[in-house]
Amino acid sequence: MLGNQLDAGDSRVGWAWDAKITTPYPAMLCDLANQIELVIPYDESDQLLNRRYIGSMVRWGDDPDMDQFDYELPQQFWFMDARGFVSLNGIRSRTVEPTAGGPTVFNQCRIGIDYAVFAGEPGVDHSSVNGLTTRIEGLGRWFGHRSIRDNLHDRRRSTKEFSLTISPPRTQRLDAGLNLSVVAGTDWRLPGEPGLTHLEEVGAIRTSVQRSRPWTEHIERHRAIHQLLEISAWTALGFQQARVMHRSDPQRVLSGDKVGDRWAPVKTYSLPTPTSERRTEFLFTYQDIEAAGVRRWLRLREQFNRGIHAMTFSIRNKGTSLDGMISDSGIGLEEIGHTIDLERGGGARRGHHAHLLDIASEIADLLPFSGSEWATRSTEIYNDVKHADRRDPTATELYTMLIKNRLVFRVWLARRLGVAPSTIERGMWRMKRGIDGD
Repeated sequence: MLGNQLDAGDSRVGWAWDAKITTPYPAMLCDLANQIELVIPYDESDQLLNRRYIGSMVRWGDDPDMDQFDYELPQQFWFMDARGFVSLNGIRSRTVEPTAGGPTVFNQCRIGIDYAVFAGEPGVDHSSVNGLTTRIEGLGRWFGHRSIRDNLHDRRRSTKEFSLTISPPRTQRLDAGLNLSVVAGTDWRLPGEPGLTHLEEVGAIRTSVQRSRPWTEHIERHRAIHQLLEISAWTALGFQQARVMHRSDPQRVLSGDKVGDRWAPVKTYSLPTPTSERRTEFLFTYQDIEAAGVRRWLRLREQFNRGIHAMTFSIRNKGTSLDGMISDSGIGLEEIGHTIDLERGGGARRGHHAHLLDIASEIADLLPFSGSEWATRSTEIYNDVKHADRRDPTATELYTMLIKNRLVFRVWLARRLGVAPSTIERGMWRMKRGIDGD
């Protein structure tokens, strides 16, 4: 029998229920390869279900203000079939087909699901959870903990055999908020018979609290670390795995006794998916900033949120035009410079050029070009793109300035995080690629 999972393109027919309608009703759980859906057939003559699933898509003559009946979907559905129980969370859309005039008395509603938790206990409220663990591409390498040792290059070993030693996982607390931590260790599986043995060093981000918290609070902490890695690598990275823990759904043995926390698998398309298997190169790693640097990042991310978002938008949106990327970087740098001015007690209305000078003044000793000249030229290019009555820069000019803008941003952020100047200088060649033919 297949396990309690849902592969891309798979569907499972079973029963669903919710906090409002506790008697199980027929349903189908589907993975459309880009969206998880719960499909619920119902009799259109059932006013309770018809109002729930059609909701505000029609006007009701007996309830024009929509305050006499319940039209809201529940916050959570549960699903069960022969393969197990699934808790469905993040209810965010519904589509009814057909809405009227169908060939039968039945309609069906397709409900979009953000997070499907393959739980062990039925009916556990997973709308808030005690813990979330996510595995991010490149995290193990960025963190730098080695959990596998070998004697492959030991001259004293036998020429035909070598050994591997797996060390216990290392947990490093990063911040007190939701006990944000990184867990680095080895994912290994041995088959029950001769075959493929899996052995991989991996890293995961974990949040864990005694009192359950909404998904959004956990996800925000994980996305913060994910964004830090993407900036360091300047490439899109995905989430390879997600698991959640709820105190009411513990790991049990056959006798029913609790033996520990259950970290239940989660299927979601609401987090960036894995991108590639290529080797990721980082400007800085955990060893360069440590936990104190991560905490600085969490504060900077909140303080400079608008500027950081504008500067990093193109990492995950490769189809953006060159003009658009210059515009985004100009907006982002201006926002960062404005916030720096606020830090210093300013805040008066100033020009774009003044904001860029404030950024350059913090890192002038690290830049491979004149910070003041960059601020002047970057402002000119930004205004050329923004205003129709100015000259049209060449693609080479745009691209060269885009590389410089990103270099300034990454150097500024690295310095703010506490990265040593020598580390920044070693990574300068990567950030300079595309400037003056390098």
